[in-house]
Amino acid sequence: MDFSLCPLEPAWGTVADYVAAAISLGLGLAVYQLSRRTHQVSEQAVGLSERAVALQQDGEAKRAAHDRGERDLLLIRFVTELSYTDLALKRIADELLPALKSSSRPEGDPWKEIRAEFLRIGVPSLDAHFDRLHVIGNPDAARLVRLAGSCAALQELPNALREVDVEERDKNIDTMIPALRNLHRDTLVLIELCKVAQRNSGLTK
Repeated sequence: MDFSLCPLEPAWGTVADYVAAAISLGLGLAVYQLSRRTHQVSEQAVGLSERAVALQQDGEAKRAAHDRGERDLLLIRFVTELSYTDLALKRIADELLPALKSSSRPEGDPWKEIRAEFLRIGVPSLDAHFDRLHVIGNPDAARLVRLAGSCAALQELPNALREVDVEERDKNIDTMIPALRNLHRDTLVLIELCKVAQRNSGLTK
């Protein structure tokens, strides 16, 4: 029997084409789904990244605002001590030491008054807040530390001056007066910062 003319003979070439087309369609759909999923994941990753950046920026802004508030509070804490230091340094440098130098035999006991003024200078509460000074920032924090250290070192100056002769004492006074005035300028700068802190905190206008 000749099957070449049989209408029921399977068209193997046509079937193979269908199979190949189906496979191609399946692969195409898979690639499309994968591409779509990849795009969704990419969009989610971008969204998460943007949220992370926004949260980081918000956290940094809150920390900065907190530090500014703490800075103002610290400066307000120091303002009274700085004000006393301002008045005492000015009086020592401009009045008491020059008067002592101008007279080899000053009346009364000038050392008592000088010692009293020296005891008023300094920032005694600074040590208790030393680990938070970084919120004040440099150069202001460094200026504050320098002032406190210098004032602490000067506490014994009256006793030292009293122990030397008049000539040596006057030489020391000539050296000390410019140094005290420099400290006084530092004090004025810090007091201005304290005034700004008080305004920021609503204590003054």
